Formats: sequence, C-alpha cells, structure tokens
Amino acid sequence: MAATTLSMVGNLRNCERRFVRMPSWMIFYSYGMKKHVAMVRDLNRSGMYFYSNLLPEVGSELAFVMRFPRWTNFGLLACKGTVLRVERPKEGAAVGVALKLSRFWALRDAASFQAVALQ
Repeated sequence: MAATTLSMVGNLRNCERRFVRMPSWMIFYSYGMKKHVAMVRDLNRSGMYFYSNLLPEVGSELAFVMRFPRWTNFGLLACKGTVLRVERPKEGAAVGVALKLSRFWALRDAASFQAVALQ
C-alpha cells in the first residue's frame, strides 16, 4: 500500500481517536458539490480518517458537509481541514484520507448547509 504523508513522525494526535466505522455522504465544495459516499473509520474534534473515491493532494484544504445515516441521529456536520495523508491501496479499492480538522460544527438543517456553501 502506498502512502503519502505530510510528516513521517510517529503518532501526533492531540485528541483520543474514536473508531466509528460508519457510512456517510460527503459534499466537497472544491469537487463540484457532488455527493461522495464515504466510510468514516475514526473521528474526533481535531481530525478524521475516511475511505472514499476522492483523491486529494496532501497538504490541500478540504471543506465539506457530511451526513451520517438517519439511524445514527447525527445531523449535518460542516468540516474544514488539511489533508495529512492519502493512502492509495490496490486498484479498485477506496482511497484512505487522513485529515486534520481546523473547523467542525453541527448544522441545524439544509438551509444552514446552503449558507455555509456560500461562505
């Protein structure tokens, strides 16, 4: 498995990682506002790791809105962060993306999403 990283220095987490292993839908502002299916592996207030067909550049900034399935009772989450690592597995498999979050907040409804998208 090939991985590209910003830093090859051990574990730099400053918050406890929470394994969630949950499907989600993400809409990225810089990728044409198209819905991407993703599998969130872990998440905390300072970072996250997810699998998707998205292939961002290490060091790039991602801004997106994320929705989990209704049965989770989570609402819309707006996130912004820097890509720390991209893992490109074998052909046909999902890409793993490690992201350091700089902003992370809950949106009340779809109207809030439209307001954030215009910022």
